[in-house]
Amino acid sequence: MSLVPLQRALCLGLSTALTLSLGAASHAGSAQTRLISDLDMKLVWIAPGTFTMGTPDDEAAHLKNESPQTRVTITQGYWLGSHEVTQRQWKALMGTDVVGQARVAQMDDTFFLLGGKNLTHLRDYFNVTKDDDTMRLVGNTDDNLPIIWVSWNEAMVYCRKLTEAARQRGDLPTGYEYRLPTEAEWEYACRAGTTGGTHVGDQMVIEKDGSSRSLDPIAWYAANIEVGYEGHCIDTDTWATKKPEGAGQAGPRAVGTKSPNAWGLFDMLGNAAEWCMDWDGAYPGGSVSDWQGPATGKFKVRRGGGWSTFASHARSGYRNWHEPEFRWINLGFRVALAPVH
Repeated sequence: MSLVPLQRALCLGLSTALTLSLGAASHAGSAQTRLISDLDMKLVWIAPGTFTMGTPDDEAAHLKNESPQTRVTITQGYWLGSHEVTQRQWKALMGTDVVGQARVAQMDDTFFLLGGKNLTHLRDYFNVTKDDDTMRLVGNTDDNLPIIWVSWNEAMVYCRKLTEAARQRGDLPTGYEYRLPTEAEWEYACRAGTTGGTHVGDQMVIEKDGSSRSLDPIAWYAANIEVGYEGHCIDTDTWATKKPEGAGQAGPRAVGTKSPNAWGLFDMLGNAAEWCMDWDGAYPGGSVSDWQGPATGKFKVRRGGGWSTFASHARSGYRNWHEPEFRWINLGFRVALAPVH
């Protein structure tokens, strides 16, 4: 089915237009994949296991909210998108594109908490007005780029659409749903059995300019995002709060163009930061099973850093948070097919 008929079917509420099929075994000879064919969305099976969540005090760029380190057991396996949700995949289900998403953020009069202390309009941070060209907030618009400018609420709507389509087809695994990964599920999958600052397992060395050589093979982030960039760019030097070591003129890059981790997951660090299911909350310490944040809260968790952030954010254990209505120039998500929460 082509993209246009798919969009038309979805507009008519015929979510069964999507097709999902099981693929062959993948990495390590032990994992299955699931493919949502019409979206070309692959999900990789993540087997249950135990890992250490959080970071030690001596990790480069360690933050207080990454402690205490907590031993977490994931008791049920789940599937996780091998890539971040792309602009094509977003348009096919939601009917909007990245320019429309950025336009909503540009027109939003909500005051958001930025940097943990300053309430401001998003357009003030990016030094644009309501009348400015929205393309100042958008890089290339190719189908294979990660969708950005997506709120947590919108990401959840996307997941619910996938769940409903699968339920109508009768191929939704019992006790599972499409949703955002919990923070623990995200970090477990990102680390892929490693314990260092990144999923290549090393102790990161972060230079004074915000770069880290260990990231270059696996992540698009501020220190390398301009390398080989072509097409329409976002000029980060025009932002009102620009830093001397800014990301220059660039934008998100095509998903899957850096090396994956050992479990076959691409762009877990960099490119688009990713929403998680949880409300923000402190780690409990000790040993727990299937840890999640508090039942209620004000801020939802995001992980992984993005194309315009530096190495300090592109770490397996880095944590950040935003209001569920918040949209941002490097913020997207990936889908999990996981136990119902």
